[in-house]
Amino acid sequence: MKDITDLISRMKLLGFFFMLPALVMLFPQIPQWLGKLFPTYYFIHPLLIITQSGAGWSDVWWEAVILIVIDVIVLMGAGRILNRRMLGREIRV
Repeated sequence: MKDITDLISRMKLLGFFFMLPALVMLFPQIPQWLGKLFPTYYFIHPLLIITQSGAGWSDVWWEAVILIVIDVIVLMGAGRILNRRMLGREIRV
């Protein structure tokens, strides 16, 4: 990032992106499938159904698998960016 303003604006955009599934769950008038388009849904939804409905592993295993796949993809991308930065190559955003 070029400066602190760029950092803060990116943090705000990512924060809004991460909170969208929670907003979808709070308002039942919004189609619930929209929440599944965001990665944080697969973290929030299992927690909600475990704590509110007493769901077990058999009810949330597929959401855990999706969350693990998303984590691996993010880690691979972060690894590439850090590798380029450590080698001194320019990073295109």
